[in-house]
Amino acid sequence: MNPIPKGIIKLKQDKSEFTPLSVEEFLTRFGDIHESLKRAKIIAQEGSEPFIPTCGVFCQEKEVFMLFPSDLEEYIKIDHSVFSRSRGGLTELIARESGYLVQENGLVSIYNPCQMTEDKVHLFYLIIPVSDENQALNLKIDFLKQARQPSKDSGTRLFSQEKIEEKINSGDIHTVTLSIGIPPVYGEAGSLSIKVRPEKRVTEKSAGKGEEEKDVTSTDHYSFSTYKEVGQDTILAEVFRGSNGSSGLDAFGTEIIVPELKEIHFAVGKNVRQQEREDGITEFIAEITGILDLTETSVGVLEELDVKGDVSSETGSLYFSGNITVGGNIHSLFTVKSGGNLSIAGTVENGAVIECGENLNIQKGIIGEKTIIKVKGNMEADFIQDANLRVAGDLKIHGSIYSSKVFCGGNLQVAGKKVKGKLRGSILGSHVSCMNNMTIHSAGSQGSKTTLICGLDPELKNQLDEMEKSVPVINRKILTLQNRIGIDLTKKGIAEELKKLSHHRKAEIKKLLEEIKLYASHKAEVSKRMAALKDRSINPNLEDLCIQVGSHLVPETTVMIGEHKTRIENPSGGVTITLKNDALVFSGRKK
Repeated sequence: MNPIPKGIIKLKQDKSEFTPLSVEEFLTRFGDIHESLKRAKIIAQEGSEPFIPTCGVFCQEKEVFMLFPSDLEEYIKIDHSVFSRSRGGLTELIARESGYLVQENGLVSIYNPCQMTEDKVHLFYLIIPVSDENQALNLKIDFLKQARQPSKDSGTRLFSQEKIEEKINSGDIHTVTLSIGIPPVYGEAGSLSIKVRPEKRVTEKSAGKGEEEKDVTSTDHYSFSTYKEVGQDTILAEVFRGSNGSSGLDAFGTEIIVPELKEIHFAVGKNVRQQEREDGITEFIAEITGILDLTETSVGVLEELDVKGDVSSETGSLYFSGNITVGGNIHSLFTVKSGGNLSIAGTVENGAVIECGENLNIQKGIIGEKTIIKVKGNMEADFIQDANLRVAGDLKIHGSIYSSKVFCGGNLQVAGKKVKGKLRGSILGSHVSCMNNMTIHSAGSQGSKTTLICGLDPELKNQLDEMEKSVPVINRKILTLQNRIGIDLTKKGIAEELKKLSHHRKAEIKKLLEEIKLYASHKAEVSKRMAALKDRSINPNLEDLCIQVGSHLVPETTVMIGEHKTRIENPSGGVTITLKNDALVFSGRKK
């Protein structure tokens, strides 16, 4: 290998993390620096040994810098900065990028010494000492000074000659920063994190050849709800607003433009407060328990759930601890559960489930034998047909009750505004009961079974009757166990008698006593529940109650106050039914 000529600058071998300049940028920004180095292209003659220079050769991008016989190719190693091409028995080595030719341990590569960051320009090289120190120093300084001077008002600065000399005299230089600009300040992008979202249907895509792609719902179609209830103090969303940066200047005074970042515009809706954290995050917190009102630009909490149309597959079922208003119908098999008042403008269809924590108002009616209604407060509706209904408070029906099972814990009123004629009542083919007074337009129909009950809850009374049946069974179990003991445990001196028994007999008696204790405990619990059911199932003031029929009672209608009942044999109208001395009394009867 030829020796390196004195005074020649050898390029640094190791690569840098910075992005290389193109040859155009290099030539434009640094003028003729490369001309101060020896530039050469080595073309080996056919049959001669290839000579690879170690320094001073500057190659342009896509330039052929070496040519040699192809049978020598196995002796030449190249890296990713060089590619080869064979033509007519000769191999060409071509630079992939502009830079200086470097050979290290037989590996040929191209290295661009001029590399940049956004605000700094660096040259990477190694100064080779020469015998004449002054000459070497001048050479180094001249080399560095050929970099173009930035304008004084550009905001950039160039190291002074004294500073350069100081750095050079300190030893071999691997990296020299020629010019420094003003680094840009990049902003931080904003972010939005939604912590609570409405439920979404889980769907899957299915399509074969010639078929249209369609969604297939894989969750329960009827339990799904598009409305989400959130509790007070729930964190609904977290927002980092973000910040814009500022532009800078590169090493040559050119402005480095920082792109503007998208700001997060997210507003506080109703019943939501903001809370700033130390890390710059803004929390959006629910101030009340309510329905989540989430849009792309805001979040709020609604005090009431207001559905403008029907409760259907579009809305899903409704579940809310507060008040609910429905502007349409409740479709079949959907559920509405309200912890507060519930108002329905339309009809409740067959198979729907309604549970109301306070008062229920249905402007139209209830239809369907599979429909279930449970109300803890009062209820008002236009009509009931083929439904199962249980109301804890008062019940008012503007029209009629057909083929239904209805109970209310307060007063019952059926106006019968749509009933005409005397052969059909406003309550027909139904089992209707209330704990207090009953005021109805009419009741019964020929060929249908209608029952009116006042002062009694039949459902609870049936439970009470079943429990009463279980008490004798428990007593018989206890008596049987006592007989198996075979000893009167209450007689005097029983303790001494028990001591004389065998260990096996004592163990048997102990086990029987434990069983008796369990049955006695069960009996006490049943008795307690029976007492509670008795208070709830029968009104203690039966003689203060009445069933008032405004128009007519059709024969075959059964009437009860408490457990006292009668079957209407003859048509009657304008009648009030009360209980006196354990007998039903009819007053104002018209035949």
